[in-house]
Amino acid sequence: MSWKPFIVTVVLTPILFGLALVQCGSGHGNCYLYVIFFPLMILPDALGVDIHPFLLAPVQLPVYGILLGIAIKKGYVKTMAICLIIFHALAVFLAFQL
Repeated sequence: MSWKPFIVTVVLTPILFGLALVQCGSGHGNCYLYVIFFPLMILPDALGVDIHPFLLAPVQLPVYGILLGIAIKKGYVKTMAICLIIFHALAVFLAFQL
């Protein structure tokens, strides 16, 4: 497994979370960046699943990084990247719809 995508996503996660938090503005702004960056954080709450949404945010992007790292090692990184982009886009779409 290539560790580079995992390390990049671990570093990127708190930065994106912070940007989303600033945009949210303590409840007086909007939370579009949360939905765009971390749609898996929004979906369980919208679907009525009993899991704290903030448990999913720190692991979502690093899991993407792990999957990309495995794909790099096995030689199908483009396919994995396309699958992750489609999955993430569908999750964002569903999160905005619910």
